[in-house]
Amino acid sequence: MSSRDAMHDTEPEALTSGKPDHRSEQSLALEIRLRLLDVSHRMRTAIDNQLAALALSRARYQVLAVLEDSGATYIRLLAHRCGVTPSPMLRLLQGMVEAQLVRLAPRARHGQTRVVELCPFGKGLLRHAHDWMESLDRQLLTHLSHAEREELARLLERCSRGLRPVRTPDPE
Repeated sequence: MSSRDAMHDTEPEALTSGKPDHRSEQSLALEIRLRLLDVSHRMRTAIDNQLAALALSRARYQVLAVLEDSGATYIRLLAHRCGVTPSPMLRLLQGMVEAQLVRLAPRARHGQTRVVELCPFGKGLLRHAHDWMESLDRQLLTHLSHAEREELARLLERCSRGLRPVRTPDPE
């Protein structure tokens, strides 16, 4: 076991002893940030490894999941839902078409936007990816009760709200 793994696999005494911890807010914030980064890193690594075993990337998985949710859709709308512009989306889709994960419907007229839809092979691969993601979720949450899971979800949402950019009104 590396020293990094050992560091992450041990709990600070204050977290396990049941005694009140009198650390400063700065120290506590650092502890929380490091734990969130560790969980995030471990999740991304596990997800990337499993998706790679299925010959998928996170980007391809996202496209398949969005198509499953929305059904066949236009490239521009798919790009928007995935947070990219149409040009990189089209490059990603070309590889996915070659891998028979999706298909581009023929254009009805010259200049008309093409529609993207899932192929049967893409649907099957996505089903395997979803099954594995559910297994990862169970593994992540196995030591938490249902009430603790609900509380964790609420706390993470509140943390997330604190990081959302504040929109300022446009000057008139």
